[in-house]
Amino acid sequence: MQTSATPTSQRILELLQFAEAERRHAETLARATGEHFNIFKILGIGHYEVRTHSPILGDLLNPKGSHGQGDTFLRLFINQLDVKDFDPASARLELEYHIGTVTDKSGGRIDIVILDGNGHAIFIENKIYAGDQEKQLQRYRERDAQAHLLYLTLQGDLPAGFTEERLQNIRAIRISYAIHIRDWLVACRKEAASLPQVRETISQYLHLIRELTGQSLTQFMNKELINKITDDEDSLSAYFALASELENVKVALMAKLDVQLDDAAKATFLHRDGRIEDLHVKYSSIYFTTESLTKHNLRIGFIFDRGGFQDLDFGFMKIDKDKPCDIGEKLLTTFREQFPTFSPTTPTDWWPAWADFEPPYGYWNSEAFQAIASGELAANMKNKLIIMSNIAKLVCPDEVPTSKNS
Repeated sequence: MQTSATPTSQRILELLQFAEAERRHAETLARATGEHFNIFKILGIGHYEVRTHSPILGDLLNPKGSHGQGDTFLRLFINQLDVKDFDPASARLELEYHIGTVTDKSGGRIDIVILDGNGHAIFIENKIYAGDQEKQLQRYRERDAQAHLLYLTLQGDLPAGFTEERLQNIRAIRISYAIHIRDWLVACRKEAASLPQVRETISQYLHLIRELTGQSLTQFMNKELINKITDDEDSLSAYFALASELENVKVALMAKLDVQLDDAAKATFLHRDGRIEDLHVKYSSIYFTTESLTKHNLRIGFIFDRGGFQDLDFGFMKIDKDKPCDIGEKLLTTFREQFPTFSPTTPTDWWPAWADFEPPYGYWNSEAFQAIASGELAANMKNKLIIMSNIAKLVCPDEVPTSKNS
């Protein structure tokens, strides 16, 4: 005898069907508007403070920037933030401004510094995903007691360990990409309406900011789903029942990826070193080895440099950091030939050769988990394993035993 679905399970099914319809609608609109085409995302540099965001913000804020608009954009910035006693016409800008060797009370590098001809300063500490350094803002305040000290994050968060009162005590101001930078970029784009290249570059960057802060077209469409969920008590109960299974869904997907990587290891003649456990934890990793790699104190690895499935890297890692790797130079040269997007910081004490995982799998969100379900992510990792396995065979081939003469 077949029983009918419970009211909660039926409502969950309805929510899933509605969510899928909304997703398809949002995808159609995104394709029509070209929102998915973003040069910063394509190059996989959308999350770097130092290599992407600070240089872009710095050039726009710089009266001598390549935009050629003098202090126009800087004026818009200081007007929006109500910065007093600052002369944009005489301003100059520096990135990674060195203020001395770091001590308990002074020193460090300020991300963006703008100085005017009257000795007034704007200090901007720019945070996308990087953590806060010890007493960072206090050291910057010590450098200049009168500087306008701005703490910039995606959502306007407080610095780690700070209360609002403590932030006010050092006269630092929280600003966000989600509101302040977004609105400023909109104003800059309006001013650049007659300059196609400048205007479109600002538009691309604005799209990236909206994506990073949850304001993309697709994310706006989620409001329809939210309205559906909160429409009545049954729908809300169904949503919480569904949401309570999120971690279990991820665990199931991790188990699926585990099996897929077993198959990838067999196909590439590599040995799995351990199982997938707690990949959301900082420095969680997946390793593969060969006998020859092990003899050279090496293994192939995929590792998250940050918690929450963020900043996935891959390459050749030492088994013991304090032991030498006698083939490091040859390994690095060969690795760079195969992976042109190798990290600029390679090699490190742990990693003789490594690279950032390209988007959208460097930072795992729903797209990455969907790729686990489809097998696309495992296929991507398998391709990398094939290349790295071939590199290993080239720089440190496994010894083939020779038969004794009878």
